[in-house]
Amino acid sequence: MLANPVVFPAYADPLLWMLAMVSLCAEIFVVQLVLRGGGLRDPNFAGPLVAINLCTWVPFLIAVDRFGMLVDGPSVPVLVALEIGVVLVEIPLLWLSTRGRFCSRRTKWQPIGLGRAVCASAIGNVTSIGVSLLVPILLFLSVS
Repeated sequence: MLANPVVFPAYADPLLWMLAMVSLCAEIFVVQLVLRGGGLRDPNFAGPLVAINLCTWVPFLIAVDRFGMLVDGPSVPVLVALEIGVVLVEIPLLWLSTRGRFCSRRTKWQPIGLGRAVCASAIGNVTSIGVSLLVPILLFLSVS
């Protein structure tokens, strides 16, 4: 039953999700560093960042799987378009959450400008892409 792609689709592959979670943690860490430069120093702000990233990561992974079913795997332009979509969704969510309007009412939020939100999202996503590429390479090198 678990091998059935309807019940257990490819995007639910445990290795893929483990890699996604490692990349997600790296992205959240880097975004927190960028936001600290803007005055937001509450370590509890990781909670809103997890919510923001889950709003984009889950649809991203599902979309990559769906595009992968249509062709022989997602192409670079498709991945670039999806990443741009992720950044475009994260920017307003970051902006809102630093104003206490998105999953951050119980944190010591500090409003940031749109530029800092763009910077945080872009740097965070570049970090997660780097980690997503680096971890499999390091695992391959460690077993070979």
